[in-house]
Amino acid sequence: MAEVYGLYSGRDGKIRYVGQTTGTRDVRFKEHQRSQVGRFITAVYTWIHDEWKEGYPVQCALLERCSDNARLDVEREWITKFPDLFNERKRGYRWHRRKPPVVAEIRDYMGRFIFNTGGFRGIHYWRDLDRYSVFVYTGRYWEWLPGDGAPGWTGDIWFPDRTLALKARDDIAIGFLISSKTPHGRTRICGI
Repeated sequence: MAEVYGLYSGRDGKIRYVGQTTGTRDVRFKEHQRSQVGRFITAVYTWIHDEWKEGYPVQCALLERCSDNARLDVEREWITKFPDLFNERKRGYRWHRRKPPVVAEIRDYMGRFIFNTGGFRGIHYWRDLDRYSVFVYTGRYWEWLPGDGAPGWTGDIWFPDRTLALKARDDIAIGFLISSKTPHGRTRICGI
């Protein structure tokens, strides 16, 4: 089974890239996030990292599962449904000027969060938890700043109010976040 997927940003929830894979879309999404030795930097890679620098997460949504043999045709069909994609435009890859379809997974995701709350880059409000989290770009990847736990959830990435989240973000603006997760105890933080 193949998967056709779309990449979108928390900025606006609009799909900016449509792709296909015979593996899992999660593995393929990670490949889009990394620069690969011997390959040029793609527009998708640049867009993902630019969104991260601005404090917006980029996500991958399943558009359709299909047979391996049909995947290229299904991908082409989905490409024609969205404007302003980063896909290379090959013969037959044109947006048909119709309103793009609503993808339920994206609609639900966008409804759960307020990204860059109050205009503060990287401060995200989780509606269902009534908590904030801090999203930072490390220059290569993104990560969540450690905070408190939330009732019923594992992981300590939440802050009970925006002021504490903003303070945590600003505390690491000097360039380093002390972290027990890294082998050297430090993670370089850029773009704050």
